[in-house]
Amino acid sequence: MMQPPECSNAIFRVSAVAGALVGALVFVACSDRSSGVATEPGCDEYLACLAEIDSQTFEDELPTYGSNGTCFDGSDATNCHTVCRERLEAIDATADACNPPEPEPEPEPDPVGDGPTPEADGSVNCAEIQSGPTVGPGDPGPTGFPETWCNPRTSGDGTWKCCSDDPAAEGGAPPNYVQKNIEGGATPYFSGPNNGSGTSGLCVNTGDIPAGSGLQEPAALNCPIPCNPTWQRDEVDVVCGVARVCCQTRELQVEDCVQGPDDAAPRPVTGADIGALTDWNAGAHATHQDPAGTGCTGLAGGDQSSPVFTDCIAQLTVANQRGYCLAMAPGQACATAAPTYIDACSQ
Repeated sequence: MMQPPECSNAIFRVSAVAGALVGALVFVACSDRSSGVATEPGCDEYLACLAEIDSQTFEDELPTYGSNGTCFDGSDATNCHTVCRERLEAIDATADACNPPEPEPEPEPDPVGDGPTPEADGSVNCAEIQSGPTVGPGDPGPTGFPETWCNPRTSGDGTWKCCSDDPAAEGGAPPNYVQKNIEGGATPYFSGPNNGSGTSGLCVNTGDIPAGSGLQEPAALNCPIPCNPTWQRDEVDVVCGVARVCCQTRELQVEDCVQGPDDAAPRPVTGADIGALTDWNAGAHATHQDPAGTGCTGLAGGDQSSPVFTDCIAQLTVANQRGYCLAMAPGQACATAAPTYIDACSQ
């Protein structure tokens, strides 16, 4: 059986070095079919089927879908196995090679090992973590950060604190964090002094962050500085500093994507879509900040007709607009900036 082309995915393991969070490159090789583990059918299976039932078509398709085929050299290389799978499913033949067994689902991994048990919403309680990396628990995921997340409203604090990753502030201005000299800033809705108002964050061992490097607000003392990965470079400079970058902390999920009548393609949903494309309730999306607007209601003193509530709702986002300020060594970049990275709304 032919093997798929080799590939790799660059991710970042986050650690505390010299007083700042930095990314260290880790390369993870893609799995291949030589492992003997049943995987979803693709071009290998499609060609094997043709070789058994239609030699002419096999010879015609081999230059395109073989291991060194032209399909894998083009811009649509990520879709090659999908195309092969669809063509294989369309073949009506009894040959065993044309009917590969369904892959057995892999058991769900324990994302935190011996750490805390995820809550019903998938978040973890930072107070239950006994050991692990500076940001954790768990190994880095596609964004370079652990895929486990915490809810600042419900997570307890121990050695690890649930630090918000949402910089959203009044009027869409940059968040005015204490002692950070942020120009034109406004009070953040879900971070800094309001760290406990939102529902999105990561567990951080704030003891690994030297005093002065993180936030100074008592509610988020020594937490990493939240930032928005979609900001322009000058906006990142204002909040993070000229020597840092803003890296996305959590991955978008398909449920976070919408497509309005004026949208050319699916895109991440925002609070501006509430009422038209979403009701923003708990089950509406996967990574949306403040489901049902509970936090915004509290910040508005319970008055949902107030300008504070209206503006707060407008600033709500999903994972693509939440991150931390990081220091990077020369040649390093955020994992989601890699040319091979494709988010859920672009797939």
